[in-house]
Amino acid sequence: MSCREWNEVKLRDICTKIISGGTPSRKVPSYFVNGTYRWVKTQELKDCNIYETEEWITEDGLHNSSAKICPINTISMAMYGATVGKLGIFKNECATNQACCNMIVNPSFANYRFIFYKLLYHRGSIIRLANGAAQQNLNVGIISNYKIKCPFLPEQKVIAATLSCLDDMIELNNRNNQVLEEMAQAIFKHWFVDFEFPNQDGQPYKSSGGAMADSELGKIPEGWRVGVLGNVLTLNYGKALPAKKRINGQIRVYSSAGITGFHNQALVNEPSIIVGRKGTIGTVYYSTEPSFCIDTAYYATQKDSQYPLLLMYQILKELKLNQYNEDSAVPGLNRNTVYDIRIIIPPDAILNQYNEILISIYSLIFDNTLRNQTLTATRDTLLPKLMSGEIRVPVEEVV
Repeated sequence: MSCREWNEVKLRDICTKIISGGTPSRKVPSYFVNGTYRWVKTQELKDCNIYETEEWITEDGLHNSSAKICPINTISMAMYGATVGKLGIFKNECATNQACCNMIVNPSFANYRFIFYKLLYHRGSIIRLANGAAQQNLNVGIISNYKIKCPFLPEQKVIAATLSCLDDMIELNNRNNQVLEEMAQAIFKHWFVDFEFPNQDGQPYKSSGGAMADSELGKIPEGWRVGVLGNVLTLNYGKALPAKKRINGQIRVYSSAGITGFHNQALVNEPSIIVGRKGTIGTVYYSTEPSFCIDTAYYATQKDSQYPLLLMYQILKELKLNQYNEDSAVPGLNRNTVYDIRIIIPPDAILNQYNEILISIYSLIFDNTLRNQTLTATRDTLLPKLMSGEIRVPVEEVV
């Protein structure tokens, strides 16, 4: 069967339901406290599986809003805003906000993973159907009536398995990186918050009776001191780069919400730290490659930090900068406020010892990241060929 012989169907024909979500009233904080149901926002749709969410909602929040529970393996698409067209697959039951279009695929008619990849393949054409002057808007009707071509179910499963094999390896590397980052942060807390860095005998300092001294931040180890962040770090403003002015390229564009696109020119040509300034404030990212930091974020390179950049990255993550909002309408992080934050400054020998540990941990993270770039390039090369039928995978090859 050639691709021309694949059946053309509307998404609504292969789904049991296609629905949007809802947001419980923020005026009732209890709707979001000790919630029972995972609640997905569009910024959490990152073209991958979704296992956990930033927020949960309660039974009352669910029933007092238009939010609905979607089953495992639901495909969700962002309908508007900066993330329009982004996708996710729920690996637990989830509710979503109203900007998500949730497609519950009928397993008798289609394979949900195949449909996920098909929507990735068609993302550009789907977005072009959006309407609205200020921002691109999709809706449930547009998505429900969108037509795709599908082979018979067994071939769908084979195609999905081929692409999923690559995505599973990418996901495993991402999970390993998350564990490694958590390990680095746990060691940081153990040394510089709990003061259990190794003493001269290799024993935990504080619990082994290490001498402590009074400071304005409480008891700290003798020989340590208190300073302000501005004495060891300079934050630079990102530059305006609206999405419509970006020229397609390989340079990652960072905002306060992370990577929001690509451009053909870099603002920063070396490893850097990115800190959320507007909107999602206080987020902290580390980029090893040339990047473009837009005006909703700050950035710092090694020349802006008196400490090794990876060490400064750990310090900024520990400070929980999202608590320093000073704006009302749109959350904002003032860099002068950041500069005034008091920090504990250990001796250089302790900092250097911790930095050596960081380097060993992050070398593994960077290796995994490079592997993922290769895997992603392979998947992105195969995706259009498999989705168009240019490459066919024999069904008998997959059990």
